[in-house]
Amino acid sequence: MTDYNPNSIWTSKKKKYDPLPEPKKASGVSTKPSDKSKDGDVSASSNGKKNGRGLLWFFVICAAFVAGAAFYFFFLKPTPGPSVSISFVKPDQVFIGDPFIISVLVANNSQSVLKNATLEFMIPDGFSFVGQSSDTRAMPEPIGDISSGGVPPQQDFQLVATGNRNSVGSITAKLVYGTDTTGKTQFESDSSANIITGTSAVGLNFTLPQNVFSGQNFNVAIGYHNNTQHNMNNVILNVQYPSDFVFSTSSIAPISASTNRNSWNLGTTTANAGGSIIITGNIANQANGTYPFAATSMSDVSGSGYLLGTQTSNVVLAASPLSLSVTLNNMSTYVANVGDQLNYVISYTNNSNIAFQKITIQAALTGNMYDLSSLQSDGVLSSINNTNTVTWSQATNPELASLAPGQSGSVNIKLGVKKSFLTSSVNENLNVEAKIQSPTVPPDTAASSTIGTINFASKVSGEVAIAATGYRNDKSLGITNTGPYPPVINKPSQYTIHWDVTNYSTEVTSTVVSAYLQSGSVFTGQVKSNISAQPTYDAATGLVTWDIANLPARIGVNSAPAEAVFQITNTPAVNQLYQVLTLVGQTNLIADDMFTGSTLQVSAGPVTTFLPNDSTTSNQNGQVTQ
Repeated sequence: MTDYNPNSIWTSKKKKYDPLPEPKKASGVSTKPSDKSKDGDVSASSNGKKNGRGLLWFFVICAAFVAGAAFYFFFLKPTPGPSVSISFVKPDQVFIGDPFIISVLVANNSQSVLKNATLEFMIPDGFSFVGQSSDTRAMPEPIGDISSGGVPPQQDFQLVATGNRNSVGSITAKLVYGTDTTGKTQFESDSSANIITGTSAVGLNFTLPQNVFSGQNFNVAIGYHNNTQHNMNNVILNVQYPSDFVFSTSSIAPISASTNRNSWNLGTTTANAGGSIIITGNIANQANGTYPFAATSMSDVSGSGYLLGTQTSNVVLAASPLSLSVTLNNMSTYVANVGDQLNYVISYTNNSNIAFQKITIQAALTGNMYDLSSLQSDGVLSSINNTNTVTWSQATNPELASLAPGQSGSVNIKLGVKKSFLTSSVNENLNVEAKIQSPTVPPDTAASSTIGTINFASKVSGEVAIAATGYRNDKSLGITNTGPYPPVINKPSQYTIHWDVTNYSTEVTSTVVSAYLQSGSVFTGQVKSNISAQPTYDAATGLVTWDIANLPARIGVNSAPAEAVFQITNTPAVNQLYQVLTLVGQTNLIADDMFTGSTLQVSAGPVTTFLPNDSTTSNQNGQVTQ
């Protein structure tokens, strides 16, 4: 046993160790340690080995950490980019439609030369690059090399705000570059700034009357104001009218005096100054409707138009205290026909609590199908320059001298519809534009007179015609008819039947032409047509039918009619000797008028063996012989 070493380093530890198990005794010899120091020696030896291994692992881990850090630093860590600063010179606030410039300044604050630098300037929605497509959102500008500590010339970008008023947008500038030391490695530096959009560059405002009477002229005042600190050039004002607005005059002549008359060149508008345009016109329509007006101001910059300002407003069409109503043949929705007799009744009423004096009523008749030569009325007709206007006044109708509150009356016009359509007729209307007027004005009304109007329109139903004819000799169509003519008892003879349809004025659909074959007639199946539809035959009923999906207006007027041809065979019976035989019964046509919604029906007489349309049989009467 090794002797106890009192200088061992383990004896200095302030630890208490568990005693080792007591060894077995040898014969005559005691193995129990003489004191506790020997137990301590065994414990110290065991723990020394463990701590030695711990120190070894500690040094291994430290070495690995240092090696890993060195590998990352030299091989994995991204190369730091040079120090670059990007700044902006911009207005504090911009106006919609007013071009402005944003300058971008770049500085190389590093010791490296920046190679092949490109500046990309990006804008948000609500802004556009002047002179570029509205879809362009980014604008690249090559700068080239930037020396160490260099500041290249500022880059200027001209923009215009096109979005909403009182909004904020963010712009971004990004510099992409490389260096001599990094080879192909590219770096990016960016910076952003906010742009505040204020109001419109040229603001607009409407001044409209709250309520106007139908047909009464009123003023539309449009004010404009340059909100910027500089003059605006080439400013154009555009006004969108309600569809029923009738332009009369304006305080400034419009750009086009002959067409829409809704655009004005305001020229140069002075900074922080403005003006106005007054437009006069009227709306003739039913009362209680709301009619919107819209105005826009535009400017031209580098060949592109930009919106400067917008504004909308409404006018309400009030019920006139003098009202009118019209009926035709005692109906409010009468559909006229060619050759009709028309009776218009124009009724008027004072709906106010005051009496109206010196009333006049006018009714202008417009439409190609009026037979004005047949007009009868207690009013006076003026047809100069095709005005075709009937006027009633106290000279023709004394009751119009004064109309008391709640009082009513009526005037009338009688005339005819032309007996045939013109060759150019399509979807014809008969219109009455009636107006009642008095110089009396209700209190608190700014109008110069009181006016009531009404427009009354009636449609003229279309017209179709059907012709049914028979032929013995019809070789021009490639159909050969055989058998004797005049017809002979018990001998079959063949004929071709022609149906010709003319449509005069309106488009018609679902047209059906039909007729029954008469006794002794048989359908052969030979058919022809100059349109896609062809006739068909029902052997069970003997009915021949021609279904036409659509017939345009004026077919048969300015072009050949729609035609169908079919062949039949007829064999006379012995009891039909010396008779003119009926080959095909009455032909009927029914169709839907697409313009008026009405149903059109016409017919043609039977086709017999007397064939007046066949020049080759002109000397024959078509009677059956033996």
